[in-house]
Amino acid sequence: LSNAFKHSPEGGTITLALTLKTGSVTISVKDNGTGISQSEIDKIFDPYYQAENVSPGNNIQMGTGIGLSLSKGIIEIHGGTISVESTTGSGTSFKVDLLLGDSHIDSSKKSEQVRSDILHSETTFLPDFQQSEPEAHKIESSDKKPKILIVEDNEDLLDMLKGLFEPMYNVIAATNGEEGLEAARREIPDIIVTDDMMPRMKGTEMCQRIKNNSDLAHIPIIILTVQDDTRKINKALMGGADDYMTKPFDASTLLLKCNNMVESRQRLMARLAQQGLATPTTATASVFEQEFLVKANEIITRHIDNPAFNVDVLAEELNMSRSKFYSKIKDATGLTPNTYILNHKMDKAMKLLQSERDLPISDIAYKLGFSSARYFSLCFKDHFGYPPTEVRNRMKENQDD
Repeated sequence: LSNAFKHSPEGGTITLALTLKTGSVTISVKDNGTGISQSEIDKIFDPYYQAENVSPGNNIQMGTGIGLSLSKGIIEIHGGTISVESTTGSGTSFKVDLLLGDSHIDSSKKSEQVRSDILHSETTFLPDFQQSEPEAHKIESSDKKPKILIVEDNEDLLDMLKGLFEPMYNVIAATNGEEGLEAARREIPDIIVTDDMMPRMKGTEMCQRIKNNSDLAHIPIIILTVQDDTRKINKALMGGADDYMTKPFDASTLLLKCNNMVESRQRLMARLAQQGLATPTTATASVFEQEFLVKANEIITRHIDNPAFNVDVLAEELNMSRSKFYSKIKDATGLTPNTYILNHKMDKAMKLLQSERDLPISDIAYKLGFSSARYFSLCFKDHFGYPPTEVRNRMKENQDD
């Protein structure tokens, strides 16, 4: 019925009929819509196959190719058959034949209760996946799970993907590109998995908008596409997608790809934090992040000698709220804003100690906005592992040698 409504013209006719026969019943759905070409009749029950019976300008929402395959599987589990007759431009007729009673069904497959979990029957029509996470690719356990945004307009596939990722991720779901873009802005997820063909906004367009947004550009995106079309895949990659998978896809492979991307970013942030980098690096996730850090560094340098300079002042000059600035710095460097500012000052301190050899350490402290030379020395030692006086002593020893 859903397909009949989707492919019938305005003012068209859809007929639903139930015919009782000896020992069986036939259910038929007939429409006078676009029809299906003979070359595609044998393929429409294949998982994820989509017939090319969408006319330009019809404003039809593309499906995922799951519905007919799922219907066929459920019907066959009950010992029935489904058939189709169609003429291009004249309409389509589907017929479902079911045996009456339940004598033809094995007793081990019968249930005394009406089951609502049809998708969890013995035959699997959605991609196979394991609920247990692969041992070799576990994300480091922490109190805070990484966030994944899943954008998919097919409810069955969306539920399957949520079940796949929920053991390891905080899952945020959206059913079209517009909702996905808004969720990305609101939640700032660690990774996004999106279908391509969706109503209101395609996955590729959503991807482009995210990658062109300096607040979101660092988020890795995997696009799911129904066809292994090189042109479409290249378009997705040119739009900023980090990877793609074609349907039908292996769910365990998708899970591993997501885990690897999140793990790689976690390792990068940990390395940046260990190194105390306060300057942009090519290892940073995106050009937008590098531009953001350049601007932040310029502001810190301009206020380097101001004891009153703090995170609030920096966020205000970047036209950001404190919370948004905190998230942005944390995403870009793995450091808190206070640590980022302090690391920038420590880098400057090391350069001054090496270039201004006659400048007293207390003067360097004041040049960097420290109100106390002692506190400056403590911060320097905590950052580099030795006090600033040791830098001067080493330089003097090298000069004497």
